[in-house]
Amino acid sequence: MASAAQVLASLEDAERAVRWELVGKLGRIRSRRGGREFFLDFRPYGRVWSNRGIRITDEATARRLLEKIRGQVAEDRPLPEVLADYLPAHAKPNLAPVWIDKWLDVKRREAAAGDRSPTYLRELERYARPTGHFSWWRSRSIHEIEYGTLEDWSHWLADRGLSPKTRHNVIAAFRSFVGWLKRRRKLRELPEFPWPKVPEHDPRVLTLETQDAILDAIPEADRGIFLALGRMGLRPGEAVALQASDYQDGWLHVTRAVRAAAFRTRCARPRTTAGSGSRWTRSSRRGSSGASRRSGGCGAASSSRTPGARALRAAGRRRRSTGTGRRPAAPWA
Repeated sequence: MASAAQVLASLEDAERAVRWELVGKLGRIRSRRGGREFFLDFRPYGRVWSNRGIRITDEATARRLLEKIRGQVAEDRPLPEVLADYLPAHAKPNLAPVWIDKWLDVKRREAAAGDRSPTYLRELERYARPTGHFSWWRSRSIHEIEYGTLEDWSHWLADRGLSPKTRHNVIAAFRSFVGWLKRRRKLRELPEFPWPKVPEHDPRVLTLETQDAILDAIPEADRGIFLALGRMGLRPGEAVALQASDYQDGWLHVTRAVRAAAFRTRCARPRTTAGSGSRWTRSSRRGSSGASRRSGGCGAASSSRTPGARALRAAGRRRRSTGTGRRPAAPWA
């Protein structure tokens, strides 16, 4: 009889109808303890001693389980992954950290291909550190992911001092992971998630007349970066990082940003990789760039502050602090 390795090798590039015939040779039913218990033998890939902890006590049950596993393999699921479904819930292959690592590997490949934001990937990796926000799941199984455990985890995040907004972001990232598990057929359904209530932000929007008054009060040589902020929707960090070379053929290419914590000293790494079309920023805005030598690059931080502050005073407005140590959405917000 063909071994499991030989059967799996024969499945490669086989048509769907042929796969169902070939998997009929996969695995064997064996008995133990004088025929009182049964198990499925898929060596060298493993053996199935129970159905998630429930022992197999008759041959008919063993036969149904074997045919179910064969069917999943015929549908192109890897045999080791299928066998993990029938292990006890807390077996190592079913622990949440094992699958979080696999999920992160997928995200890294997406980021390398330009399909995922590198910034988002770094945030996920930070959550998954041994002391990160996902560490609560360290000894728990993916089969324990349900509303009750998710709610307990949300309370644990709150006990760590996380704000409702931050907890919302962390839980949203974990929901993405759980959705991936369901698409991989590791979970049968997507559980309900306990979303923290996040206070709605009520932005203060200046009238167009006030914006025009502020812009008119800024010397023309210093106005470019403020036009980019007010008319094109750039973030302060994106506008400060602009260079004259970013304006090409009537398009402004936004591929860099300055970290808020290092506004005065250095530029951050690009928010998107070169050649990916600035996918994760507002890519290629049509119009005047305003990216002059005085309004682009890391050295433009002071240019974005002093003229803006003078213009605010000239227009009879005061710059409002965000109260969080972060810069507001625009210099005159």
